[in-house]
Amino acid sequence: SNVAKGTYKLVYFDTTNESYRIEKVVQVEDENVQADLAFTSGIQGKILDLNNLPIGNKRVYICKDADDGEANGEEYETITDSDGKYKIMLNEGNYALRTELEDTDAATRVEIKNPTSEYQNKDICVGVVKINGTVKNNDLVVSGVKVTYNNGELGKYIATTNESGQYSLYIKPGVYDVTVQEMEIKKEVTINGTGISDGTDIKANLHKVSGTV
Repeated sequence: SNVAKGTYKLVYFDTTNESYRIEKVVQVEDENVQADLAFTSGIQGKILDLNNLPIGNKRVYICKDADDGEANGEEYETITDSDGKYKIMLNEGNYALRTELEDTDAATRVEIKNPTSEYQNKDICVGVVKINGTVKNNDLVVSGVKVTYNNGELGKYIATTNESGQYSLYIKPGVYDVTVQEMEIKKEVTINGTGISDGTDIKANLHKVSGTV
């Protein structure tokens, strides 16, 4: 088709498997650009946390390396299913894989060689753990508020409580300052390598004041 110069994303979506999606970035610089999705092999596996538990419904980014080891702009995406499984078609070459939970420099290097119709298996462990918590005010659950875990070196993680006042996060182990949106709550929480911490449940004793001046 005729498109203007620029950067575009070519998307393949399998309607029989909602978690299977390929996105390829294409750079259009002139009229003769070949943009297709033809593959000879692929890679599959699971995305796991530090406790070897699957991480579901997260994006996996795959970038092909050029001969000098730098990214060459050929990028793909897919999404893990509820069991943390991913599967994507690729051609022979060197690739860098990472999840949306990781920084760019945390990518896992993978080589696809001797391409066949078989998928190569590669499980990837991400340096995070899953935490769960509940926000309450005077024993009443608080829904729809943002809970922020902040560490200057490890980053900022934000989740929103559901109708039951519960939230969950994938987070790196460490010490965090925790705040809750629109509530005068600030506490320090330590997340260990198992994701277990007594401080993830947050309780306040705020009283609503109303009146007319």
